[in-house]
Amino acid sequence: EVQFLRGFRDGAVMSTFSGSQFMRAFNAWYYSFSPYFAEFISKNPALRSITKAVLYPLLGILHLTAAVYSAFSFAPELGMVVSGVLASALIGLVYFTPLAACLVLPSKRLRRRLTRIEGKTIALPWIASLFSVSMALLAASPLGMMISTAALVLASIAAVSAITLKKIARAIVLCNFR
Repeated sequence: EVQFLRGFRDGAVMSTFSGSQFMRAFNAWYYSFSPYFAEFISKNPALRSITKAVLYPLLGILHLTAAVYSAFSFAPELGMVVSGVLASALIGLVYFTPLAACLVLPSKRLRRRLTRIEGKTIALPWIASLFSVSMALLAASPLGMMISTAALVLASIAAVSAITLKKIARAIVLCNFR
């Protein structure tokens, strides 16, 4: 799996402008804390097992992302953006939605507020970040691309989580009225 991930990163992600600039931003964030976590996890066998189990869905997401990128081999930049949005959306669904559900759904007040959020409120940051990626690509701006791809990832994670939580909250509210 590590070899697959390295191959995808080096052969696909780093070969595109959008992917390489995203990786610069991601690596600055990720390596600011990951060595400390890796050392801590490596010293605890139970935590190593839990970490492996938690990472399995991520590996599946990244395999799917690589397949989608390959389908866009005729347009590598487009393929990278589509793959990045897909990976971010699935990461939001698999990892962030359950955490947010544990925080939001137990509160009746928060559930009701969530059901009132309009779709355009959720979609606007995502659309703006996608537009920003397009502009950074056209301008060939490394800093613009780093910022806009990071924003697109975060907006995709947030949008999928919010949409999913909104649907769950609406179902709970409807069940409570019956």
